Amino acid sequence: MTSWSVSRGLSLRQAQKLAGTRYAMGYVITVVTDCQMHLENPDGQVLNVLVHAGVACRRDAGVQHNVLNTGAVPMVFVEVEIKAQG
Repeated sequence: MTSWSVSRGLSLRQAQKLAGTRYAMGYVITVVTDCQMHLENPDGQVLNVLVHAGVACRRDAGVQHNVLNTGAVPMVFVEVEIKAQG
């Protein structure tokens, strides 16, 4: 479990200090503050979304994207990775 706080204008990639972000495990995030997210996918698709505090979102293993905070305040969310059984 990881708690993230991403300042205005920064990306999750910058917060993680990684060149790219590909998730080896699926994960669930629970949003703590309203988050204005600019999502960039490797295929060039760009989405701008507002995710409200209290909302949970799930992604499968292997997903790759960059998330930029375009809101006025820090984005705060908790991420829980889902480990495969076995």
